Amino acid sequence: MSASPDGVKSHQHSQTAQRTLDVLRLLAASKEGLTLAAVARAVQAPKGSLYPILATMQSSGFVDREQRSGQYFLSPKVLELSKTYLAQMDTVDAFNAVSPSFVDRIDETMQMAVRSGTDIIYVARRDSTQPVRLVSTVGQRLPAHATALGKCLLSECSEEELVALYPASELQRFTDRTIGFREALIAAVAEVRDAGAAEDWEEITAGLCCAAAPIRDASGRVVAAVSFSMPVARADTANWHNLRAAIREAAAEISQRIGFRS
Repeated sequence: MSASPDGVKSHQHSQTAQRTLDVLRLLAASKEGLTLAAVARAVQAPKGSLYPILATMQSSGFVDREQRSGQYFLSPKVLELSKTYLAQMDTVDAFNAVSPSFVDRIDETMQMAVRSGTDIIYVARRDSTQPVRLVSTVGQRLPAHATALGKCLLSECSEEELVALYPASELQRFTDRTIGFREALIAAVAEVRDAGAAEDWEEITAGLCCAAAPIRDASGRVVAAVSFSMPVARADTANWHNLRAAIREAAAEISQRIGFRS
């Protein structure tokens, strides 16, 4: 029985991905650079299949090629990726150090997220002792436009960048309180940018409200956001005031721990 076209393509894509990783590891271990022939020998693959991989890596800026010798080297762009990864790990470590005292004080679930396109991704959380609380998991994605965390993270974007991120004028609604149009989102993000914090009243989940504040790195760039969530039934004036103040304090402390100086 012959393999299906889809099965063949899947195998080819998997093989290309594996060879790309092999080339990255090989170049990372080489101080003097490697020619195409040397790479082919090391990974035991035909030069014809490796050249497009190296050419793509070069055009994407991850690999440099010396014209005279033909040797390939990893470019500084790879270091930028590792610095981004390490910075995120530093931010999670800072969250883990800061969050216990704030959760003990407020007794509501606290979470931190980063942005990926038009989504947010939870990267850390600390639960409250409340029997009724937010259900979320690290790694979970949510739409940025419908969350307080997302609006904080989008505040780093210019209006032009927001239009590029949201080419359609209409946005997906999850409740009757969700921001439904791009122009309304742009206005809301501008308000968050001015206020330095965001709120979400049942925009992603009915019965749940959230307050969030941005986390800034040493350069002042918004790299993450942190939030408290609580059921609307618990959000009386005093509780909400304390929660909003605490999340601003927590964001400021985490930002300081990763190098931000206001």
